[in-house]
Amino acid sequence: MPPSDVEAAASCPVSGNRGLCTSLCANDCVHCIERHSWGRCHMYGLGIYLADMSAKSHRYITTPECGDRKRRCTMLLCEVLASKTLHLKGHLRSGSSMHDVPSLRTIWGRDLQQMVEFVGRPPKGSVEQMELLYVEGLTGVHRPGLSVFNSEYVSFHPYQCLPKYQIIYEM
Repeated sequence: MPPSDVEAAASCPVSGNRGLCTSLCANDCVHCIERHSWGRCHMYGLGIYLADMSAKSHRYITTPECGDRKRRCTMLLCEVLASKTLHLKGHLRSGSSMHDVPSLRTIWGRDLQQMVEFVGRPPKGSVEQMELLYVEGLTGVHRPGLSVFNSEYVSFHPYQCLPKYQIIYEM
């Protein structure tokens, strides 16, 4: 099941007042009912976003707890099962091109070419057969809102991500 694509309502006992962009709730929540629209969030679809650099992950933590003038932050270190990985290097043609993609299996034929302006050669193989998306960072030539500076991974299947450690740190 992909992450929710509705706004987290402040009145919701599960998702409210946590600094979340989208709800943690299932589709039957009576509080979280307003559709979420693109705002530089989940650019590459409704998946679980992972980074190979802790500094990148830190930029996406939820509102940290504050105590004794220090911010207490939490991060998860996950083990990810990666078999067929789609390597994507390029810029989205529009910011919301892939926003509502629930799985790579929903991208057929030339859909990807319509969504992405590739840097170099387009990926080989059938996109709908891929299970993990690797978005290569375009350090010197990235376009904010259309590509990423640092690389990231997107898993569309929760069973691929196994949380191993919860890291709590203060700044």
